[in-house]
Amino acid sequence: MIRLLLLALPCALLARVADAAPKICDDTKPENCVQALEKGEPAPFAGQLNTTSLQIDLSLKAESCAVLIDMEVGYERKKLEMDLKLEQHLRDEDRQEYERALAAVMADRDRWREAAQVPFYREPWFVALLTAAVTGGIVVATAKLSQ
Repeated sequence: MIRLLLLALPCALLARVADAAPKICDDTKPENCVQALEKGEPAPFAGQLNTTSLQIDLSLKAESCAVLIDMEVGYERKKLEMDLKLEQHLRDEDRQEYERALAAVMADRDRWREAAQVPFYREPWFVALLTAAVTGGIVVATAKLSQ
C-alpha cells in the first residue's frame, strides 16, 4: 500500500504541474500535446513534458525514419553495386574489343610480312652475282671465238 502511494504521489504532482502550464496540442491528433515548462516551476526537469500518446507517436516516427534511412541506404548500395557491375562489364567488353582489334592488326602485320618476303632469285645480291657471272661468261666466250 505504501509503495502504491509512493508511486501515485509523483504522478499526481506531475499531473498538477502539467495542468498549470499551457498545453500545445496537435491539430490533427488532439491527444498529442506538449506541456511547456519554465525554469523554476515545480517539475522533475526543465524542458517539455509530453503526453504518452505524443511520445509513442514521436518514437514511431523516429523508428519509421530509421527504417526509411535503412531502405534508402540499401537502395543506394544496390544501385552502386549495379553501377560497379555495369562498369566492370563495359570494361570487360572494351578489353575483348581491344584484344579482337589487336589480333586483327597482328594478323594483317603477319600477312604483310609474308607478302613482303621476296624470293631469293629477286634479291639484289643474287641478281648482281648472276649478272656478273653471265657477263663474264659472255666476255670469255667472245674472247675464245675471236681467236
